[in-house]
Amino acid sequence: MGRRRYAGRELACYRARKWSTWRRLIYTLGSPLSPLVRLYRTMRDIHRRARLRLLPGTFFTLAAFLIIDGMEEMVGYATKQAERATRIISDWEFHHERFIHEKDRALLTDVVELITTRKP
Repeated sequence: MGRRRYAGRELACYRARKWSTWRRLIYTLGSPLSPLVRLYRTMRDIHRRARLRLLPGTFFTLAAFLIIDGMEEMVGYATKQAERATRIISDWEFHHERFIHEKDRALLTDVVELITTRKP
């Protein structure tokens, strides 16, 4: 979730890089509406295309992620400072092994060992 959070901020900074102060202000103030619009569009598309029902809890998880993303976009529009967000995302992408929990790392090591020592 952390990466997604920073991606929202980075996206907003990228969008607003050449905008006027007034346009950035309008988008900053309008950002709280973004999760509602995106949730509506997502639910509409799911219903139209897939005719699926969401699993219990999926709606609330999706809504929570969209709210967090919208808040970070608001910060990005307001500050236009993407350097930290870009650095964090890049660090995760290129050094994601540092972010793996110890239990998951041990499990991953066991799986890799099992695969590499398996005889054909």
